[in-house]
Amino acid sequence: YIFGHSLDVTDGDILRDLILNDNVSTTIFYHNKENMGKQIANLVKMLGQDKFISMINNVPRQICFKHQQNMVSNKACKIIE
Repeated sequence: YIFGHSLDVTDGDILRDLILNDNVSTTIFYHNKENMGKQIANLVKMLGQDKFISMINNVPRQICFKHQQNMVSNKACKIIE
């Protein structure tokens, strides 16, 4: 799971190794459509267009995107010391 990351090419070496690892499925959470577009553009730069397209079209998908839901406060939860 990738949460809260721009997927910028500056981290490309590490992210590429993780994403391209055999038998790995990567779920990327995005905040809004604009953010998702930037993440896709960065992944295409990092992986190459053909590889990215093949990874989102595979069955099962090797890369999928999920919209990040707003966090809900649970006021009933108390911290016990």
